[in-house]
Amino acid sequence: MKPLPALGIKRQLSRESIGDLDKVEPGSLWIHTVSKEIVDSVSDQEKKRQEAINEVIYTERDFVRDMEYLRDVCFLWSLVDFVCADENVQVWVTPLSTQDIIPEPRRADFIEQVFWNIQDVIAVNTRLRDALNKRQKSYAVIEGVADIFLDNVPHFSPFVSYGSHQLYGKYEFEKEKSSNPAFAQFVEVRRMFPCPIV
Repeated sequence: MKPLPALGIKRQLSRESIGDLDKVEPGSLWIHTVSKEIVDSVSDQEKKRQEAINEVIYTERDFVRDMEYLRDVCFLWSLVDFVCADENVQVWVTPLSTQDIIPEPRRADFIEQVFWNIQDVIAVNTRLRDALNKRQKSYAVIEGVADIFLDNVPHFSPFVSYGSHQLYGKYEFEKEKSSNPAFAQFVEVRRMFPCPIV
């Protein structure tokens, strides 16, 4: 597990290992996304290569989804209507910025310090995710994705700023959590319930 930015939330690393293809849920593997004829037409080495490419693609999708969750569900800066896994259950999430969880004089700065340039990171990763998804939808057997990364790497500068600020953001988050019971409760509720209840 590795912590997500500044929040200490943990996310699973790869849900699969190329060596343990039989132990993974159907649908998350390349071999479950293409026809049996295609699977049978490639070598074992090519299957492993396709699984590795598929893992890069779905990991990028997961990362963007996680970052969007942080932005939209946990700490959106305006009132939103959030639909849980059960589409009939709607929960109003009152964002951190509009509640009296963080005292008003410190609220805007706290949000800026903890979430820093999350919008820029999401934009970069969304572009990368979309290019990878387009490639995956275009080819059953993907020749490669290096060209996509080469096109996107020049736009990765938000990660430098984000990474260099991450420890400070985490410090501010933890300091607020330890000194502000309302914020500590807010965080705990969001960790306990994937669909926040306010």
